[in-house]
Amino acid sequence: IFLGVFFGRIGCLLNGCCYGGRCEEGWSSIRFPPLTAVYREQLSNGELLGMDVDPENGNIKSVVADSVAAGLGIQSGDVYEAYDFDDRVFDDADRTIPKEELVPGWIMRVSGKTYQLSPDELPQRSLPVRAAQPISSISALILCLILCAASLVIHRPGGLMFTGFAAYAVLRFVLEIVRVDEAGQFNTALTISQWVSVVVFSLSIVGLLWVYFIRSESADRFEQTQAAA
Repeated sequence: IFLGVFFGRIGCLLNGCCYGGRCEEGWSSIRFPPLTAVYREQLSNGELLGMDVDPENGNIKSVVADSVAAGLGIQSGDVYEAYDFDDRVFDDADRTIPKEELVPGWIMRVSGKTYQLSPDELPQRSLPVRAAQPISSISALILCLILCAASLVIHRPGGLMFTGFAAYAVLRFVLEIVRVDEAGQFNTALTISQWVSVVVFSLSIVGLLWVYFIRSESADRFEQTQAAA
């Protein structure tokens, strides 16, 4: 199972999903190309263009110097009114290139003025985010190896399975702190994956208690009965 998670998260990396939160450039960060979810999100909220936008009213609180927005003359105090991808660049694109590989332009209205940006005018990579996918992939591989080693000492049926589920629940709960692609659920800051982790961890502990105590006592009584017979 966890070897499958190892390969699955590599797929998430290639697809650009399940990404981490914004961070400074470093060994644990990664930048994604256009068409990926994190690139589109940063472009939509204005961050990729150098704008710090209030999501409630669209007011631009600040503009990063030497950014795309600064080059367009956008200033703090302006209002980020509307935006969308500009697919008109597809009309003149090479017909031999699949549409899924074409990068659209960007069109937005700021304080009543419309700006049109071609793909060449947009950043070629997203701002750095936490490398959540590689971290998750490597963690799953480590957990897989630990469970392989634990199988040499855990022989009771079900013990290894419940141990693995409990360990992954804790691991996934912590990894969700790094990721930002899921919102909090049930009026809490916990994501749906964290809630599932809490449930899985609780059930795994109950399963371990059943395997090592309740089921063990029942098995012992059954063996004693068979021996007496």
